[in-house]
Amino acid sequence: MPSIFRSSNPVLKDKVFTGQIATGETMTVQGTVNKTGILLLCVVATAAWTWGLAHSEQPEAAYPWMIGGLIGGLITCLVTIFKKEWSALSAPIYALFEGLVLGGISAARKNSPSLISQAELALPYGV
Repeated sequence: MPSIFRSSNPVLKDKVFTGQIATGETMTVQGTVNKTGILLLCVVATAAWTWGLAHSEQPEAAYPWMIGGLIGGLITCLVTIFKKEWSALSAPIYALFEGLVLGGISAARKNSPSLISQAELALPYGV
């Protein structure tokens, strides 16, 4: 009988959960808070830069940065999935790419009065 928890997703394969899970120091709450803060700072910094670029004299200049952030984030995500040992380097890079996309989307949607669009912009920052 097949398990309902089986997945073809490479992140959730059985071999991922066998063997040595992590190397290095023990995970602490303080370390988690510190790393979360650093990653959030990366996202907010690049989002603010893209937001400012979208509100400059040439707002269309933000679009290549948004698309580059989207493509770069996808590539970084795929690299992290298959090379987990690179995650210490790829997490901040992904956060920087995500900020480029979120800042541009936030700038493009800032005049939308609906509550749904406001929640849709706040959700990625809260997660």
